[in-house]
Amino acid sequence: MGRTPNSRRGIFVGGLTVAYAALLAFTIAHHEMWRDEMQAWLLARDSRSIGELLGHLRYEGHPALWYVCLFPLARITANPAVMQGLHAAIAIAAVWVMARYAPFTPIQKGLLAFGYFFLFEYAAVSRSYVLGVLLTFICCELFRRRRPLALGLALALLAQTSVFGIIIGAAFAAAVGVAGTRWSTGDGPASGIRTSFWLPIACFGLGAFAAVAVAWPAPDSGYAVGWYTILDRERAIFVATALPEVIFPRLARSPYWWAREFPLLPGPWGLYELAALGVMVWVWLRLARSRPALAFSVVATVGLLAFFYLKLPDGLNKHGHLFLALVAALWLGVPSGATGLGNRAADATLSFIVAWHAVVGLRAAQLEYRTRFSAAKAVATYLEQNWLVQAPLLAMEDYTAAGVLGYARKAEAYYPRGRRFGSFVVWDTARIRPVSDSAVMAETRQLARSRHETTLVLFNVMPRHAGVVDSLTRRFPGLDLMATFLESTVGDEGFALFRARTIVDGNKPPRRVAPPRRTAPGGTRSSGPG
Repeated sequence: MGRTPNSRRGIFVGGLTVAYAALLAFTIAHHEMWRDEMQAWLLARDSRSIGELLGHLRYEGHPALWYVCLFPLARITANPAVMQGLHAAIAIAAVWVMARYAPFTPIQKGLLAFGYFFLFEYAAVSRSYVLGVLLTFICCELFRRRRPLALGLALALLAQTSVFGIIIGAAFAAAVGVAGTRWSTGDGPASGIRTSFWLPIACFGLGAFAAVAVAWPAPDSGYAVGWYTILDRERAIFVATALPEVIFPRLARSPYWWAREFPLLPGPWGLYELAALGVMVWVWLRLARSRPALAFSVVATVGLLAFFYLKLPDGLNKHGHLFLALVAALWLGVPSGATGLGNRAADATLSFIVAWHAVVGLRAAQLEYRTRFSAAKAVATYLEQNWLVQAPLLAMEDYTAAGVLGYARKAEAYYPRGRRFGSFVVWDTARIRPVSDSAVMAETRQLARSRHETTLVLFNVMPRHAGVVDSLTRRFPGLDLMATFLESTVGDEGFALFRARTIVDGNKPPRRVAPPRRTAPGGTRSSGPG
């Protein structure tokens, strides 16, 4: 007896999900988390309550959902690997939803799952964006099924993931608004509850308001302050390159492959850029048959590009939301019950795009295996092997130290730029002040005297700049070089570890301390060393 269509679909969905989970687990096992990933973990680990955590988010510019998910995990263990496990589970759930419900062909679904964004950028790298991917896929299917209450709740949660989640949520609200009273409960015409289309819009509005209230910058915030409202041709061209960057992503041909090479384009676009622009025109022409899907695509694409121009122009992890919005728009544009885009040419075009993504995604997984993404884990391992985890640590740059503190499960470091101890970065104006070399040496000596033990000084270095370590030894003659960690895909997460040349307690050598099984939450307190 042959298998039914439902059983064949179940086998495909299960097989694709298992294969994806296996490759993702392999990739994550070889991924060294960098500062942006570990910052979230340190915030959850070292905030003493949910209220304190929400207060800290005013310096992050992010809504709370990802951090609230991490908070209970950080109460169980100080090992940041548990964050990677949660992130992987969410990414796998997103792929299952896509494989089970997306109206694409099986080949397109398989290629999408192993594409760059859904295998690496929003799966192997642990950020809040993975929640946005899962909730976007869920919203697509709830929209097609016309479930106003469920869609409203999903949109409210989507707004809690990131500012990009708010923009994509606004695009869903626009799609519902364009559909109007035709978008109602059930599969028939608007004979159901004619006002039901307002429910998801209202829920999204409340969710967006709550997200903005949490992420609204503190008065003394010092990161990404203000909006760029000047008309700038080069900035506009740079932002416009986000479209080709996400439709046909490329990896740089260097050890720093994650730092993709997308220079400003001073003249006419080349074939590569024109091809990407042609894809967007093709998508909008395809979606012209579905006004809600077209409204979603226009609002999401224009909204994201406007935000990139006005606030944060760079970062493929941010730009990738353009591709997420493109996939969602095509999902919404396929009629209920149909599979594929309706004709061979359209399906072939989409298949080519997602095949390109799959090649780049598998290449990223290979490079993740072959190279070290960040040297932070190597520094932490060195500290553990040499019984130095509890030694006082002065980190010249607070933002790059997050990975070291997270992996070493170290409670705190001293940050001279803000003149305070802490673990996570507080992005306030206090940390912007310049610090001279002599001030660093003075604070290092004071820290050594107050703690009566070996004092470590950590510098982040750019491995691609020859002689940078020799330059540090000349600038700081009172420090002895202990070790360097220069292999890092992230360009500025190589490290040089020094020891302060200080004698404590007369001629008694500094005491050695064993690494703790778990460090107590350190938080952040404003004070100088000692």
